[in-house]
Amino acid sequence: MTCRPGDVHKIGIKDVIYEVSFTLKNRLELPEKIPQKDYTKWFDYDMIVNGLFLRNPLEGDYFCMDQNGHKKKLSRYYIDEHIPRQQRSSQWVLADGSHVLWAIPGRISEYYKVTEKTSHVLVVSIAVCEYFGMEES
Repeated sequence: MTCRPGDVHKIGIKDVIYEVSFTLKNRLELPEKIPQKDYTKWFDYDMIVNGLFLRNPLEGDYFCMDQNGHKKKLSRYYIDEHIPRQQRSSQWVLADGSHVLWAIPGRISEYYKVTEKTSHVLVVSIAVCEYFGMEES
């Protein structure tokens, strides 16, 4: 699905429905040091070229692993993270073409990270909306 600032989408991961929200902010509105949080990520909005898509992984998807632009295939990342083969196709990614910004809820691409040169920041947050698993006793 196509994603734009202001959008809110629902996605399912295992027994949980998450709400994914997209907010555009001016870099000056945010703290100098971007907080590190598992379920909120900050991206340099001006680096996005092909538009944002929230989708399942596709063959050829990749990350930039460092500031030098070294790439890693998403399929290799899933192997390294020990994600079972049968679960990989049902994972969710936020992508700009084949370039993965975020393998939800894991790694983000170095290419889209906020820097001192960033003007516009896309804040993407996910929150539990519904839970269908077994209830705790």
